[in-house]
Amino acid sequence: MSQGLSKKWREVHGHRGQREWERPQLAVRCDEACRADQGNATPAHEYLDAPAVLEAKMLAVAEMIRAASCCVAYTGAGLSRAAGIADYATKSKHSGAQTTALILSVTVVLLLVMESISSSFVHFISFVIVMCSAFYLLLLLLLACVRLSTSFSLLVLAVNRLTSPVDLPCCARPVSGQAAPKLKSPLEAQPTYAHRVLAALERRGLLHEYVQQNHDGLPQKAGFPQEKINEIHGAWYDPSNPVVQFDGSLRTDLFQWMLDIEQRADLCLCLGTSLSGMNADRIANTPSDKMLRGERGVFGTVVINLQQTPLDDSCAIRVWARLDDAFEILARILALDTSLHAPPKMPASVCVPYDENGLLDLRCRMQLDLSTGAKIKVVNKHAMNKNWPGVIRGQDEEGNIYTQIDHNRVFGRWWVLSALRGATPYIPFVNEKPRITRSQHDYECPARWRPLTPDTHPSASASASASASASASASASASASASASAPASAAASTDEVPGVDAEGSSGSSTAPISGTFAIVQSHEELAPDRHRWEVKIEGELAPLIREVRWKLHETFSPNEIQRSTAPFALRQVGWGTFEVRAEVVLPHRVLHCSHALDFSAPRTLTTVRV
Repeated sequence: MSQGLSKKWREVHGHRGQREWERPQLAVRCDEACRADQGNATPAHEYLDAPAVLEAKMLAVAEMIRAASCCVAYTGAGLSRAAGIADYATKSKHSGAQTTALILSVTVVLLLVMESISSSFVHFISFVIVMCSAFYLLLLLLLACVRLSTSFSLLVLAVNRLTSPVDLPCCARPVSGQAAPKLKSPLEAQPTYAHRVLAALERRGLLHEYVQQNHDGLPQKAGFPQEKINEIHGAWYDPSNPVVQFDGSLRTDLFQWMLDIEQRADLCLCLGTSLSGMNADRIANTPSDKMLRGERGVFGTVVINLQQTPLDDSCAIRVWARLDDAFEILARILALDTSLHAPPKMPASVCVPYDENGLLDLRCRMQLDLSTGAKIKVVNKHAMNKNWPGVIRGQDEEGNIYTQIDHNRVFGRWWVLSALRGATPYIPFVNEKPRITRSQHDYECPARWRPLTPDTHPSASASASASASASASASASASASASASAPASAAASTDEVPGVDAEGSSGSSTAPISGTFAIVQSHEELAPDRHRWEVKIEGELAPLIREVRWKLHETFSPNEIQRSTAPFALRQVGWGTFEVRAEVVLPHRVLHCSHALDFSAPRTLTTVRV
């Protein structure tokens, strides 16, 4: 029984779904409005896909994620519900009981007071109060009977499913059998499985941007880099970005960044949000609109939510499931490392490449003092509390920093990590009297703070390493075959160039590595002046490569992209050709090489000799 859902299959499965998929089933009935405070009167019923349908949908989602050149996550409060942080759309089951107890208490008190007064009029009023209370309790009893009937119907549905070939949806069972934790403070919340999968997608180069409606810092606690997450509605862990009220204004720089993401996104993962008309909903709406208009290379929007949303009739794939359950399937399909990559505790004093205004400057060396008692000031020119003074009050157990500005605010330790890497364009605050020196050389991140590759991370699983080795071996075999057949193929062109060490020489006495690898380019014409292209690394030395840092034309944002997993593929969409540069990291050496984009053939490659 799918009460309240549209009869049109595209509105329950998405425009890239399948007509024959089984319809989702009603799991929780709730006639209250989903977000009445924002004008969304849709009932807050919750639905679940059958296991086989959920598997098929997540397989389709995985294929779109692999193919997208700019995949964006857009998340709401539902993402953090399993972490113990309350959301807005899920309705409390206890409010009716609390109201009943209050009415009964007031009734008893009034009766006791009136009983002490000997007056026929007062006794008449007492009788009226008793009758009204009895009528109210009778209505509650009838409502309870209706709910009991609904629960019995769901029980029958469950029994029927248990005795049929199709099991109960896995989403009907809590992940790991545990309910959401009870928190003394929302700052104690820890990342859910879905947060860890989002961080894993970013590490694999499959998730490129993240627009976060929540304020909780859970993606960053899971290892998602601060420089790629736009906390458009404010953040608990950024003293320069206070939480924005519903009638408040969005911060100018974050809003402009969001508009840029909106235009570049060809796939949006819309997760745990009711899409009730917030300005930021454009991140989900625009890719969906582009898909419906038939724009080539745009995959649209994937909506994963238990409740109905206004985008159900226009999304690419509509998934009815708990996020942790859906992402467990996605992680298995994509072979993701979902271990927790939490940012480490940071030193009390760090040297970072930022100027006195907190802006990134690779020739600056600022000594940022984060010790208890250090005086600070907010310097972000877009912040509503710009130039406000403050002081460091200490750290919590995780290493996040307590500050006192207008009131107590927390500074996430991941901000310090991003600053040490020179990855974020600004830092929220500087010391009251910043200590800054200038250098003639660009800043280089200390080795201990650089992002760890899957090969060197201590928590990387053996199966992930084996998968990477198998992938590298397959790439090497494919490359050898391609190289052997290249001269006879009219559809491919090749160049051969020597690799140059970062120091400028073509050899290295400390690393006797020799051989070749290839920068392989493929492309697809989407329109007369629009091409989707990919570059990746193949060849005999591919298994030895630890990392590739691609450098694109300055019109791309970002134009420097790092890949840490074979085949180090980079996918983009553009209109013109240019020289793609690459820094290829081998044991004990870094090679500089390049490949000229060529759209005259479906496949071209540049062979690099080491």
